[in-house]
Amino acid sequence: MSLIINKVKRYISKFEKIHSNFQTDNFSTTDISKQIFDKFGFSESTPHDYEQIKSRVFGCLNNAEEVISKELKFVTREIFNPEINDELKNKILKAIIDKDESRLWKNLLLYYLMNFDAEDKLILKISQNLKKKKELLSKRWLKRLEYINFLDVKNVYKKLSKKIYEQRKIEPVLFKSGLSGALTSSNLLVNTFYEMAKEAKDHPSDEKAFQFAQIVSENNKIKDSMGPQAMIGLLGKFSQNGNQNINPQLKTTIQNLFLESYGDPRISITKWPGLKNKYGGDKKRNQYIDVIKNWIMLQNIEIFFQIMNETAIEHQFKQRETLWKKIFDKGVITDTCLILGWKTAQYATDRKKYDEECQHLRWGKLDDADENQSVLLMKIRGESNITIAEWSHNGAFRLWVDSEKSPQLHKSFYSGYQLRRNSNERQVHIGSQWVYKIQKMIENYTGLQIR
Repeated sequence: MSLIINKVKRYISKFEKIHSNFQTDNFSTTDISKQIFDKFGFSESTPHDYEQIKSRVFGCLNNAEEVISKELKFVTREIFNPEINDELKNKILKAIIDKDESRLWKNLLLYYLMNFDAEDKLILKISQNLKKKKELLSKRWLKRLEYINFLDVKNVYKKLSKKIYEQRKIEPVLFKSGLSGALTSSNLLVNTFYEMAKEAKDHPSDEKAFQFAQIVSENNKIKDSMGPQAMIGLLGKFSQNGNQNINPQLKTTIQNLFLESYGDPRISITKWPGLKNKYGGDKKRNQYIDVIKNWIMLQNIEIFFQIMNETAIEHQFKQRETLWKKIFDKGVITDTCLILGWKTAQYATDRKKYDEECQHLRWGKLDDADENQSVLLMKIRGESNITIAEWSHNGAFRLWVDSEKSPQLHKSFYSGYQLRRNSNERQVHIGSQWVYKIQKMIENYTGLQIR
């Protein structure tokens, strides 16, 4: 602990020294920028007369001797401007090569990292030139290149990914590799995280997914900049195989991470990360979000029947649970909502408090009904807008069709009267035909085959 405290004190002392010098006339803002630049990463401002500087540099590119190095340093960014043609980009690069100054090579390295793309031929060309001029880089950067060779275009993603997986954290690797400051949002890092996400998604081992979940999260939430990669790596893995053979602990870990970070997607998906078209766009995003929705819906069905088993005398519960899980597996159910009486809510509260799987369990309160009763309210896809209420105990199955009087899901309070009145269909769970009758009703209204 004392070593950490001393290190912090040294950083504070250095900052105070820079700040103190800044107040004197003999210390320029350029000196300050250089210290921050060297220590903490990329910090390049744009001069107010940048367009004039760019015009002067472009006009002198055929004769490198006429180019002012300080101005060329600013214009280096144009090498990665998609609106600039390849001929002009190559001239800027040639001017840097002809000038052959340490500050220009270091500046080029930083822009190379910020705009890195392993598939870009220009990146490959720049890396080849940087390799030839490594001796002109600072000792600090040479040491970083020994840790991870950023100039190995073909393998840098794998090398950086391997270091992060070894550490189980991003920060120590960023610190040691010098990818701090603005470089934390560099294309090199962003693309590396996407590669790690793809690896976690496609890897047969659950351990890789656990590791990736640990890397992209902090304090039980997904890191702000890691949302898209987390969706691909953790939810993409399960969008491919549905609910089959899922490690329960991994499922709970992932579900809690996403719900804690972005909220219940059945209520709203506005806070959930978007995906670039390169990674599937809205189509894939919705598929990944549906993974969490399906897990929550299945959990609601299971919790509903667990509550019934705890609080009621057997009334064909096993057959009812089998029926609704079968309908769920058919992909017919699009949303679920638990509604609990006073005593059943106590059971759910205990589960939420002590069971990690139920950490984000939601339910509405049920009035005007027995304190032990509960309702599983569901939406069903199909040709009509179907709402279904499955009552606990000896309560009946009820179905509403395209009606303004259909009960709405995810409200805070419900009355028993509201969940019984104006239904288009009603079926009690008595006799030998009730399962067939419920299935037939749903098929008739939805046009779907569920038997």
